[in-house]
Amino acid sequence: MTVEKAIARSISHNEIVTLTSLDREVRSALESECDDWCDRGDGAVEYWGTTEDGDDWRVHVREPVGDYLVLEASEARRLGLIDEDGNELEHTATKAQIEAAAVKGLPTLAAAQEYATIYGAEYVVDPDGDTHFVG
Repeated sequence: MTVEKAIARSISHNEIVTLTSLDREVRSALESECDDWCDRGDGAVEYWGTTEDGDDWRVHVREPVGDYLVLEASEARRLGLIDEDGNELEHTATKAQIEAAAVKGLPTLAAAQEYATIYGAEYVVDPDGDTHFVG
């Protein structure tokens, strides 16, 4: 969805539209259209404004998620990523299997570790397939 379409949808549906993108051009376009913006610090930036016709709009841009996958110990064990003692094994699961078993996907290792700590999950699998215990 283009920036123009996101703004139009926000106005026509009276909703916050979320775009997923790392493209700097998307953010630049929104910065030039908006009245103000705020970096939330969690991979999302909020933009808002009012058109010349007086219509209010809100568009959020979020970084893609899923690079770091949070797993519970039982799922990591079931997929063959760890043994009964929690030691990392050579990878037997495919990326698709890990993604399907993940509790959550997050854009950075720090965010995934924080999520795992808060919600009681024990493992994070990074983009290289390495398993990290969160203790």
